Amino acid sequence: MHDFTGADVGLPWAERPETVGVSSAALERLSHFLEHTVDKSIGHSFPMAGALIARRGKVVYYKGKGDARTEEGTPLQSDSIFRIYSMSKPFTSLALLMLLEEGRLTLEQPAHLYLGPRWEKKNLRVLEADAKETVPCTNDITIRDLLTHTAGLSYGFFDKSPPNPVDAYYAKSNAAAAKKNETLAEMVDRFADLPLCHQPGEAWNYSHAVEVQARVVEVISSKTIGEFLRERFFEPLDMRDTAFTLDEEKYRRLVSLHVEKPDTSKKDVTRSHIRQGNHTPSMRLEAAGQGLVSTFRDYARFCQFCMNEGELDGRRLLGRKTFQLAVRNHLPENRDISQLAVPSYAKEYATRGIGFGLGFAVHMDPALSGLQGSAGQYYWAGAASTEFFCDPEEDLFAMFFTQVLNRDEIKMPLRTLFANIVYGTLVDRQSGPRSSL
Repeated sequence: MHDFTGADVGLPWAERPETVGVSSAALERLSHFLEHTVDKSIGHSFPMAGALIARRGKVVYYKGKGDARTEEGTPLQSDSIFRIYSMSKPFTSLALLMLLEEGRLTLEQPAHLYLGPRWEKKNLRVLEADAKETVPCTNDITIRDLLTHTAGLSYGFFDKSPPNPVDAYYAKSNAAAAKKNETLAEMVDRFADLPLCHQPGEAWNYSHAVEVQARVVEVISSKTIGEFLRERFFEPLDMRDTAFTLDEEKYRRLVSLHVEKPDTSKKDVTRSHIRQGNHTPSMRLEAAGQGLVSTFRDYARFCQFCMNEGELDGRRLLGRKTFQLAVRNHLPENRDISQLAVPSYAKEYATRGIGFGLGFAVHMDPALSGLQGSAGQYYWAGAASTEFFCDPEEDLFAMFFTQVLNRDEIKMPLRTLFANIVYGTLVDRQSGPRSSL
């Protein structure tokens, strides 16, 4: 076990976990969990894993297990860099809300005002599940639709059942973008030619909507999304290692990436990603929904910024009310994802009691979901089995990082197991105002 207690995580450490209402003894369960998940003697092991917990603005736990670089046997370090994939999404969504605060756009405006006439409803078509032909698009895609994944866009994944007929178009588009090493603007421009999988605003489908959000940010700000995030988020929050690309020194700190095979064994695919130039300056696409890398330290600072509702270390980047708006359920008629998800995503995301805000999933009803957490908890995850959640009621956030794609969610329900352990460490009743570091 690698004990990073006292390491620089960009936040103060609690003198003892008990001073912020967390049990030291119960935290040992998390250490056992890390040991177990990286135990190579079991079938469902991770190559490495780490976890960080903070409450009331102070870190109470940060430990890791395993090797950062599998082939080299390099131990995981406190400053190891991880691919966070979809944990990139909240940055882009909040960037759009920064522009909302500046009076540059509204949630109900149609996206074509910023993306051009090709995005007008009269120029879009819809190909719903089981449909043989496209039909006219009857609703404009709004900024809110983009933020809540209700725009009708898709991702292009082929492992969904029942299949989404639109995904074939997106898979072809994704392949072309990669082959041509396209920019974000070039990639998003092509999306206007692809069919939608449902009428905008009428269903929920996880999608490239965040890339489209990012393009709106670029058009309004006249900056690339990488420049905008660096200037408005990463530098003000002192997030030193969060970026789309890495220099040579930082690339050496990037941990190995693995894919889980059907028998739950892991295949190291790091070399193929190196050959593709991922996260190097040669990569032109700044994939705002999935393309960032980060560290525990950097993401902890972002989580505390969220816990403080848009402020950290005396620097306010987003208004309190604006942030509160982001972490409320915005699905139509206050429905949850289970009531709106398209068939291809219903099985994966159809947990009752979970809604979606402006960039985050929102826990609406713990009794209905059967999941640990308070009403108002917000969270998301990354494709390589990275997780985070923030719980305002408990003034608590927690993160779990590893690097495994295609994890079997049935055999390893990571978020549920992790949350069960974290909430089991709380030994007091939360009272008083949240921290405001």
